[in-house]
Amino acid sequence: MMKLDSKTPYIVLGTIVALAIARLLPHPSNFTPLGGIAILGATYYKRSVLKYLIPVLAFYLSDILVSNILFKSFYPDQGFVFFSSHMAWSYLSIALIVLAVNPIMKNKNIKNLLGSAVLGSILFFLISNFGAWMGGNMYPKSLSGLMACYAAGIPFFGNTLASFVIFSALGYGIVEYSTKAFKDLRLAYVNNKN
Repeated sequence: MMKLDSKTPYIVLGTIVALAIARLLPHPSNFTPLGGIAILGATYYKRSVLKYLIPVLAFYLSDILVSNILFKSFYPDQGFVFFSSHMAWSYLSIALIVLAVNPIMKNKNIKNLLGSAVLGSILFFLISNFGAWMGGNMYPKSLSGLMACYAAGIPFFGNTLASFVIFSALGYGIVEYSTKAFKDLRLAYVNNKN
């Protein structure tokens, strides 16, 4: 893989923001860019605090938009929604995905990206369904209730897996291609000056 340059962190940030804003587009259930956002953060940010902070912050800002634009009807008694309890499970998912895929993506390649997407989608499935069980009233607070909650989530896992693979590959492709394009432009500029 190519060596990254000083523009890469900005390209990654722009890509993460674009993926977060993509949540406002019509999409199937459980088909979100959460996986792509988390995996890009884990892959490209060297400082450990940024690996976690930027993906969580980007997803939080998109949560504010989604909650106050698309899903405002779910919060009829509230004014502007800054936070709701279900959001915490998404942020925990992002943090654990970053933690899990960071060592895998130290060697950036398509195979590791695909493995990271699969691992991330499984982690998200486990954490988000656990959160639905813990925070909701649909299932009894017992092992059988938890298993019933996981079983009910299985039909949505296909979209989760597909979104992790697609958004991770899309984000990765944008960052790698853009980094190469900036290097080529800089090289052409330097060659034309000489």
